[in-house]
Amino acid sequence: INQFDKKRLEDLAANVIQHKNWKLELTGMTDARGSVSANRKVATTRYSAVRNILLNNGVKDSQIIVGSKLADSNNVKIGENPRRVEIRILEN
Repeated sequence: INQFDKKRLEDLAANVIQHKNWKLELTGMTDARGSVSANRKVATTRYSAVRNILLNNGVKDSQIIVGSKLADSNNVKIGENPRRVEIRILEN
């Protein structure tokens, strides 16, 4: 995670701390190359890195939901980089 994105995650953490009813859904994404097993590990590594930054900046574990999604031609648009972590803010 580069410094720019780390700062964005730190800012997000500060907002989540102020909104106790928010939950963050983190989805680790991969491209379609490699085996399913290897891609699941990559997806887990991606969302874990984001999760750790959020936890280290005060977000409670109970406010984080994690998952993974492996890319295929059905869920990736042309030109889109499937290698990422998507973050959704959910309100209770």
